[in-house]
Amino acid sequence: MSETDAVGPLPGHTTKNWAVIGGEGWRIVEPDESVVFFSFGPDSKVQLELAIIHDIGTGSSELLSRAGLPKLLMMPPNHPGKMAQFGINTGPCHARSLGWAKSFTRKLSDDAKAAKDEEVISASSIVWSLLTYCMPVPITEHIEKVLAEEGLPRAASANVPPGTTFTIKWVSRDPENPLPDLTFKYERGPPEVYLSRVYSIPVLYHICLPLDRHSHFDKNYAKWALILMVKCEVADSCTMPDGGASFVDVNLKVIVRQATGTGIAFQPDHMHGTTKAHGATSWSISHVFSQRVVDMIRDASDAVHRE
Repeated sequence: MSETDAVGPLPGHTTKNWAVIGGEGWRIVEPDESVVFFSFGPDSKVQLELAIIHDIGTGSSELLSRAGLPKLLMMPPNHPGKMAQFGINTGPCHARSLGWAKSFTRKLSDDAKAAKDEEVISASSIVWSLLTYCMPVPITEHIEKVLAEEGLPRAASANVPPGTTFTIKWVSRDPENPLPDLTFKYERGPPEVYLSRVYSIPVLYHICLPLDRHSHFDKNYAKWALILMVKCEVADSCTMPDGGASFVDVNLKVIVRQATGTGIAFQPDHMHGTTKAHGATSWSISHVFSQRVVDMIRDASDAVHRE
């Protein structure tokens, strides 16, 4: 299906897997629902707006949730929880510089850093493969197209050079018979990755209007960004039956209940955020495509050509 194919239910109607944007109030996507939201443009052609796919890679949650987070440098801006940036970035706001993000808070050997970075590259590449397999084709085709146009490298770090393969190290239950490392000859994921744990960007509501300053939008060179909630647990003491940290697209008035294996393709230029965690513990891996990264690459390329 392409974004311009006039398919789906009539305006104002929904089916199990399709929903038309519009109408009064907020739409809540429950943990057992997979829904693609769309709108109709001026020419009555379909425009994809948001995709939520549940039960993606749920058998891999332990592998993916532990990758990278324990030892990576955490960046908790003014929000609850922890976030780590991995791959290519442009440095802190006060000192912009293009390069590979610093990944660790403590001194480790070069081999230990490379091994941990390999874990993150493997986990993020698996997430990329799962999401591109499950999401609507127009979304993934668009992302691949802009990645190719910008000529960006695939996932790498200061300790692991760019490449096309990734390695998974299996933990053997029998130390006397260790399992061999497996190298997958598939393309790595994109170069800009965020890993988060118990992280939320609260959005508050009053008469269905977002009032909290933490809701935000991002400037991306791709129309879409991708998130996979690789693991989600709700504490027994939680006062809310489904926990919190639900994803919110303010523009579309959609709330997505989080659950293990929830994949979301959203438009980062929409105002978005989360509800408060309320006892939910979640791990997620996100693929983003920051405009400032390609802007700095283009500026550097222009400077070289002028010399």
